[in-house]
Amino acid sequence: MRRTQYTTDPVQRAGPWGVALTLERLRGKVAPVTEKVGEVLARISPNPNTYTLLGLALAWLAPLASMRGLHWAGILLVAASALVDALDGAVARAAGKVSRRGEFLDSVTDRLSDTAYYTALSYAGLAPPLLLVALGFSVSISYTRAKGELVGVSMRGVGIMERGDRVVWILLVYALAAAGMVYYGNLLLGVGVLLLAYTLVVRVARVWKAIREEV
Repeated sequence: MRRTQYTTDPVQRAGPWGVALTLERLRGKVAPVTEKVGEVLARISPNPNTYTLLGLALAWLAPLASMRGLHWAGILLVAASALVDALDGAVARAAGKVSRRGEFLDSVTDRLSDTAYYTALSYAGLAPPLLLVALGFSVSISYTRAKGELVGVSMRGVGIMERGDRVVWILLVYALAAAGMVYYGNLLLGVGVLLLAYTLVVRVARVWKAIREEV
């Protein structure tokens, strides 16, 4: 999770370019809890990079578990990885160690964790072509956000599949596959791919429109 200053302001609506899902709208309500947990963890280890790298390590244990057919263990590892990732920013703020270097590391490890999540899904019997497309769209969505914010265009709440939404979707797909319902897992995976495509299109359109208006 990005190590920015905490805010309780509600999510800005994206207008015709997209909508924020429940997780994004609830972030302001959940954030005070994560901040408190971050304060506790900062007393254990004040270095936020510790938690960033721990989240990455947990993410890559998930495909290893899935390779051995331990799909439910893989699900728990994905969930644990996402939870730790959600807390590293809170630790950074609590310890007074918010930095551009930390934000850069967090962004890179998020992409590597995403790759691990989709790799774990591939060992659960889900369709490889859909997983490859989903990974490509996920990385492109994050890249579009980064490039958009470089030119001053806020991407928060734009589109449907923010990273938190994607993690919940991945866990649901993974659970269906782990329960032997691979067909339904692939259906949900396909629906998610469509939502990812939509999110990418509206983000590109938003940045393109903002840049065009500046010319």
